[in-house]
Amino acid sequence: MKNGERPEKYHRRNWLIANITFPLLPFFLGGLIRLILIKNLCLTTFSASDLAICLALLSLSINQNLLRNVRVLENEDKKAETESWASVFLLFAIVSLVLFGIMVFCSSSVNDLQLNMLEETLNYCELFTFFLMFPLLIILSNRIQKTFKLRATIW
Repeated sequence: MKNGERPEKYHRRNWLIANITFPLLPFFLGGLIRLILIKNLCLTTFSASDLAICLALLSLSINQNLLRNVRVLENEDKKAETESWASVFLLFAIVSLVLFGIMVFCSSSVNDLQLNMLEETLNYCELFTFFLMFPLLIILSNRIQKTFKLRATIW
């Protein structure tokens, strides 16, 4: 390590805080507020629609971080790989926004119309968001940071 240069562990911690913790903060704060108000930990404590919009923010954050990294790369193969991963995270952001819209529509329509089909769609979207997209994005984000040695940047 050169004099005055920070270790990789320091950059990794800052990147995790800036690109994973901050985008997911509204989800955890909303769950904490519901937990305080309901005084019971149940399935409705953490909202899947909150998680979906936070995952969209997380995906866009990583997408932008990857695109910033492309500018400084000189290797064409590494540039192409970085751009393809940026596209994958953009796709995750779009899917998350669509899921958010579906969940908000279904939850408001279920309350008004009591349609079983909308309630079933809402349940599937929630399960997909909680048990597939959330862990997948966290694992992929972590792997992408290690692979490309991304650093925290201010938007």
